[in-house]
Amino acid sequence: MPTTEQAFTQAEAIAELTKRLDQAEGNVDMAWVVLCGALVFFMQAGFGMLEAGAVSRKNVINILFKNMLHGSCAAMAFWLLGYGFAF
Repeated sequence: MPTTEQAFTQAEAIAELTKRLDQAEGNVDMAWVVLCGALVFFMQAGFGMLEAGAVSRKNVINILFKNMLHGSCAAMAFWLLGYGFAF
């Protein structure tokens, strides 16, 4: 049967492990959000290329600018509102 000191040391070790696990969980969550955000921006670029291929040559710059503006507005909206809702 463990002594009081050993039980206290074990409780401290468990508390430290729980704290580290919570920190690791937060880091994994943040990495997942960053990865998903990067994938969304790559999708935005892909849609821009798809739309640029579907229009006449004179409208390509217009379409790409529209997609860039859309991605920029979405990033600003996430910065202003989405981050607060996500975390």
